[in-house]
Amino acid sequence: GINFKNCNETERDVWLYNRPHNYVDYSADENGLWAVYVRSGMQHVTVSKIEPDMHVVRTWDIYELNATGVAETFIMCGVLYGLKSVTDRDTVIDFAYDLFKNETIDVNVKWYNPYGGMTMLHYNPVDRRLYFFDSKRLLSVNIRVEGQTDQFKFSDFD
Repeated sequence: GINFKNCNETERDVWLYNRPHNYVDYSADENGLWAVYVRSGMQHVTVSKIEPDMHVVRTWDIYELNATGVAETFIMCGVLYGLKSVTDRDTVIDFAYDLFKNETIDVNVKWYNPYGGMTMLHYNPVDRRLYFFDSKRLLSVNIRVEGQTDQFKFSDFD
C-alpha cells in the first residue's frame, strides 16, 4: 500500500516535482483514482491505482521518470504524462508511460503556459479536458485523441 509516514518530515531527499511540501498528486481518469508520489529514499516517480474503498490494487515504479526532473503529471486513459516545465511559457509534454502495457511512449506535445506560474494540471474524464491553475487562474484546454493513445494532440478552443 501507500505509506505516507514521512510526509510531515521537513528534511526530505526528494520532493515530488521538486516543489517543497509536495508529497502526492492525485489523478483521476476513465479507470478511476490514481496516486503519483515518491517513495521514501527513492528518486523516481511511483504510481498507485486506488479503488473506491481506498484499497491499493497495483503499484508501478516508473524508473524512467525522475521525480525532480518532471514539473507536473496527469493520467489520461491509463497513461501517465509528464510536463517539462510549469514556468516556461513554451514547453512540452515529453514523457508518457502506459500503465497497462508497462511501457514508455515516445511523445513530444507542445504546451503553452500563458502566465508562467502553473501549480496544478489535471485531466477530467467527464468532459475530457485538461484543467490547470496558472498564476491563480483556472484554465482548461480540449483534448483530441487521434487513433492510438500515443498519437494525440491538444487543441485549445477556450
